[in-house]
Amino acid sequence: MTAAQGAVRSTLVGIATGTPDGGVAMIRLSGPDARGIAGRVMRGAMPAPRQASVRTIAAVTSDGVAADGRERGRCEEALVLWMPGPRSFTGEDVVELHVHAGERNVQGVVAWLIAAGATPAGAGDFTRRAFEHGRLTLDQAEGIAAVIGATMGIVAGYFGGITDNVIMR
Repeated sequence: MTAAQGAVRSTLVGIATGTPDGGVAMIRLSGPDARGIAGRVMRGAMPAPRQASVRTIAAVTSDGVAADGRERGRCEEALVLWMPGPRSFTGEDVVELHVHAGERNVQGVVAWLIAAGATPAGAGDFTRRAFEHGRLTLDQAEGIAAVIGATMGIVAGYFGGITDNVIMR
C-alpha cells in the first residue's frame, strides 16, 4: 500500500503523461487542496474553471510562499487548467499543469508541489479515485491499466473509447 492509498483524502500529485521525455508533460493534482497547493507555487490568479491559462510557477520557500524563481533560475511556464469536482477525471478538484518535458524539469515541478503540501501519487491512484467516485466503471479502470501496461501500439486504440465516455458525462 502506498502512502497515497493510506491517506485517501490527501491531495495527490503525479505525472499524468506516460513519460516525461516528450515535448510537454502533464502533472496532475487531485484532492481537496488541489487549488490551494497549485496557488502556492503559481504566480497570478487561478484560471477560471476549465479555461487554460499560462502561469509562471516557482519553487516554494520554507514559509510556503512562491519564491521569485527568476532570481534563482528556478521557474517554469505552465499551461494551468483547474477543474472543480465532481466534473473531473477523478471526481475531485483537479489542477493540471502542462509543463516543458524533460525528466529533471518535470521532477523538479513535482518536488515543488510536494513541498507545497501534495502527497506523491502511487501507480493507479488517480484511476482508483475515479472509480471510487463513480467516474469510471470497473471495466474502464481495468482498461486504463491494460493500456498503460501495454507494450503493443494496437491496444492504445481502446483508450479513446474510455476517455470519450468519462469526459462527456
